[in-house]
Amino acid sequence: MFLFLFACVLTAGIACGDGEMVHKAGERMMKIVDGIKYTFRWCPAGSFTMGSPEDGSGRSSNEGPLHEVTLTKGFWMLETEVTQAMWAGVMGTNVRQQRDKGDPD
Repeated sequence: MFLFLFACVLTAGIACGDGEMVHKAGERMMKIVDGIKYTFRWCPAGSFTMGSPEDGSGRSSNEGPLHEVTLTKGFWMLETEVTQAMWAGVMGTNVRQQRDKGDPD
């Protein structure tokens, strides 16, 4: 949750005259928090088709149906998977401890 919020906060930046954020697709940004490097990539607003065709080779049952997705705002996404150090820094536990707590929902 923190990483998502952190990424959302990082969408604030330099605005052009009409208030729109100006970033290039794939633009890289790095932040260091408590000695841990977080590298983000800019994902612009736009539309794409999500899913895979029913007759697609190697398709899993959870990959459909094909549907159009529109992102109305761009956002920063972490460039890599969350590392153990990142998890511990944000959650205050390691992944195993968190898993053993179970999902309260």
